[in-house]
Amino acid sequence: MNTCSSENGSSTKALLSLYMDGKNVDTEDIDASLNMIVSTSDPYIAVDELYLISMYKYLLGEASADKLSDVAERVEKQIPPLDVLNLKSVLTHCKLNLVNALRSRAVSFPSEMVSIVTISGLSELDDLATISLLAFFIGVFSDNSKYLALASKIAELILNFMKDSGEVDVLFLHEIGKYSKDKCRVSVFIMMTLYEKLTDDDRVQKYLAKLDPYTGGLFQTIDVEKRMLCRLLEKATPICCTLPKKSRCLEEPSALIKIETDGFSYVSSKEKKVGIGSISYKGDIIVPSFAPHVLPLGKSDLYGLNEPICTNGEVKDGNIKMWNRVKSIDSYGSHHVHSNVTCTEKAIALESFLWSAEKDQELSMVLFLRGSSILMEEKRYQSGGLERVLVKTSRIDVQLTDKVLQIHLNKQTSVELIPLAGQEFFWNSDFILAFPYTSGRVLSLELIMGE
Repeated sequence: MNTCSSENGSSTKALLSLYMDGKNVDTEDIDASLNMIVSTSDPYIAVDELYLISMYKYLLGEASADKLSDVAERVEKQIPPLDVLNLKSVLTHCKLNLVNALRSRAVSFPSEMVSIVTISGLSELDDLATISLLAFFIGVFSDNSKYLALASKIAELILNFMKDSGEVDVLFLHEIGKYSKDKCRVSVFIMMTLYEKLTDDDRVQKYLAKLDPYTGGLFQTIDVEKRMLCRLLEKATPICCTLPKKSRCLEEPSALIKIETDGFSYVSSKEKKVGIGSISYKGDIIVPSFAPHVLPLGKSDLYGLNEPICTNGEVKDGNIKMWNRVKSIDSYGSHHVHSNVTCTEKAIALESFLWSAEKDQELSMVLFLRGSSILMEEKRYQSGGLERVLVKTSRIDVQLTDKVLQIHLNKQTSVELIPLAGQEFFWNSDFILAFPYTSGRVLSLELIMGE
C-alpha cells in the first residue's frame, strides 16, 4: 500500500459520504479519484476504489462513462488470479465483476467459486454474506444465472443458522474480536432481501423486519460501502420482480450439528470452529460460544479449539459426544477436550474433561453469557460492572429478560466471573464465566430455565 492510495481511499469515501447525505459532489473530484486509482500500487485497494465509484456512477446513470471504463480495464489486468481458499480474493473478484455488470460488460463465473459454500466459511460471516449479495447483484444486472445460483446457495446456508431476531447463530465459529454485529446485519439484510425477491420464500419476511438498517437510525452510522449497497438494492429490486423465480432448497449442510427443542437448542459443527458450540433458549442466544481457555483469562489467542477438528463425533437422540484439540501456548499443543452435551426442552447438561499428551497447563471451561445480572452466593453482579471476582459456589443464577437461567455444578467450585458490558468484541456477551478443570475429574454443568 502506498500513502497516496491510502489517502485517496479516505478522500473518495468522504466524497461519497457527502453524496449519500444528499449533498452535491463535484465531478472533477470524482475524476481525480479515478486518476489516482491508475497510479495505486496495491491492486486490491484499486478494486475497492473502482467498485465504490462505479456504484456512484451507476446511481447517477453514468456507469458506462469513458473514464470509468478506461480505469476498469486497466485495473482488471492487475488483479492476481482467483484464490477460492481466500474469501478476500473471492470478494475482490466479485467486486470487479460487479463493476463490469454495472457498466453492461460481460462477467466470468469460475466454477470453483461454488466451493466457498461451507460452514467454515461462516467464520467470516460478513465477507461471505457480502459475496452472496454481490453475486446477487451481478446476476441481476447481467442476467447471469450462475451467479444467482451461487448467491442463493450462500443465503440458504446462512438460513440454517438464522434466529427469529435476525441474528445468525455462528458466533462459535468466530475468533474473539472478529465480529461486527451492525456490518453483518446490513450485509445479511441485503442478501436476504434479494433472495426473497427471487424465490418468494415467505420464511425470510420475519427476519427482514428485524434486520432492516433503515430502522433505529443504523443507516446513518454504517460505512459508506454498506450505505451505497443499500441504494443499489433499491435499483435491483424492480429488476428482480421481472426475473423467473428460482427454486429454493434449504438442505442442512452435512457438517452441521443441531439439537432443537421447544426450549433449549444447541448448535455446533464438525468443521473448523473456535468454540465448541452455542446454546439458545426459545430462539434467543444465551451462550454464543463456549470452550476451554488456557489461563490466564484475557488472552484471546488462548481461547477455543485448534485444528484438527473432530469430524466423527457421536450425535444421537439429543446427545453429542466428541473430542477436539485445544489451543495451547506452544505451537504443537498437547491438550484435547472431550465434551458430552445433552439437550432437552427444560435443561442442557455439559460434561467435559481434558486429556493431555505431554504436560499439564491450567485451563478453564469458559462460557460467554448474555444476561443483565448474575447472582452467586447471595451477591449480585451487574453487566458492565468493574468487579472481577472469584466465588466458590455450586449454583449461579443468570437474570435474562423475563426468566432466570440456573447453572448447577456437581460440586462447590471456585468460579471466576468477568463482566463484559455486551460489547461486540465478545459477540455481544455480558459476562465471562470460567470453570476450572481439575486433573482426572469430569467438569459437569447443568443449565435449567426458571421463571
